[in-house]
Amino acid sequence: MRSALARVVDSTSELVSVEQTLLGPLQQERPFPIHLKDSVEFRNICSHLALQIEGQQFDRDLNAAHQCLKTIVKKLIQSLANLPSDAHVVACASLRQILQNLPDV
Repeated sequence: MRSALARVVDSTSELVSVEQTLLGPLQQERPFPIHLKDSVEFRNICSHLALQIEGQQFDRDLNAAHQCLKTIVKKLIQSLANLPSDAHVVACASLRQILQNLPDV
């Protein structure tokens, strides 16, 4: 479970980096849908996870965080799919890399 938690943390850091460096400027150039509800849910799951000690609830929360993160990344890829710019291609490639680095727990 520790390695799964490390992958979720690493992928979250990568996602924040992509959002700051690629998606932020792209959003200003050409607005696309961002699903804030998923991000809020992810934050809530992570907050709950941080309070847990290892055990069944920890495992369930880790799995929920993992699934929520995957959903966020997939929805961002879908949102970018219709944008006609080179920047979106780079952003999508970075997001797909995050998915590849986030195998199932």
